[in-house]
Amino acid sequence: MLLISVAGFWENLNIESFCANFIEPRDLSSCLHEKLLDIPFSAILTTNYDKLIEHAVANRNSKIPPVFTNRDTPTLSRRLAENEFFILKAHGDIERPETIVLSSKDYTDHVFGNLPFIQFLQRLLTAKSVLFIGTSFTEPYILRLLEETRCLTAGVGLQHFALLPHAGIIRSRLLRDRYNVSVINYDAVACDSQHVIAI
Repeated sequence: MLLISVAGFWENLNIESFCANFIEPRDLSSCLHEKLLDIPFSAILTTNYDKLIEHAVANRNSKIPPVFTNRDTPTLSRRLAENEFFILKAHGDIERPETIVLSSKDYTDHVFGNLPFIQFLQRLLTAKSVLFIGTSFTEPYILRLLEETRCLTAGVGLQHFALLPHAGIIRSRLLRDRYNVSVINYDAVACDSQHVIAI
């Protein structure tokens, strides 16, 4: 009953109201965000709606980085082909309510039902190594895309990586063998940003 109620809440939530009442985190430049920018990423993908990453990049480069969503596939494809940096907000941008993914219907409309976007993600996973941070690997479309990419490349495609707390041997092996993702384990209880950066 509770799960049905929660699901119904997300299905009936007014996206514009959600965006208008979204509370931006106050700490706009965490040490971890800043340190991650020391790695020369081609792109940054996030499912977060907030602007923490954009602020960290802007603080570093003194300019606002280009930000795209699930609705910007042609531009994303061009930037990937030309190796130009971008930030992709896969679940939408709080400043563009029409791109927000909250409910299962939103997933169908913006992700599963958006073939050009899915094909872009497939090309990205084939062309670039991806470092996953802060993901639980429960997104069905990400797991499916990783598995399909591994199959399409006969298991010899680019290696991906995931920073995960307490993944365990079985889960780590599953991610490696099924999705071509090597796990970097860390202790979430004892972990602070300096510990993660050291990894």
